[in-house]
Amino acid sequence: MSTLRQLAAKHFKTGDNKIVKSLDALRESILEAISIKAVIEINDIEELDRIGRFTVASTLFSRCSANAKAYLCADEHSHVRATAANAKNLIVGA
Repeated sequence: MSTLRQLAAKHFKTGDNKIVKSLDALRESILEAISIKAVIEINDIEELDRIGRFTVASTLFSRCSANAKAYLCADEHSHVRATAANAKNLIVGA
C-alpha cells in the first residue's frame, strides 16, 4: 500500500478536487491517530506528507521524541523546518 507521502507526491498537484479531498481525509485520520499518542516517534511521522509533517511540527511538537523533533527540524521542506524550529524555541523559552 502506498503511504500518504507517496500518494501526495504523485497526485496532489493534479488539481483533481476528489483526489485532494481524499488525501485530506487520509491525512486527518492519520493525524487523529497520532494525536492520541503520549510520545510521537519518527515512524509515526516519516510517511506523512508535507502538510501532515507541518501539522505535527506546529501542534504536536512538544509530544515528539527527541529523534522525531530532530527529524522535523531537518525536514526536506523549509516550512516544516521553520515551524519545528519555532516550536523548539518556544519549548526552550518556556
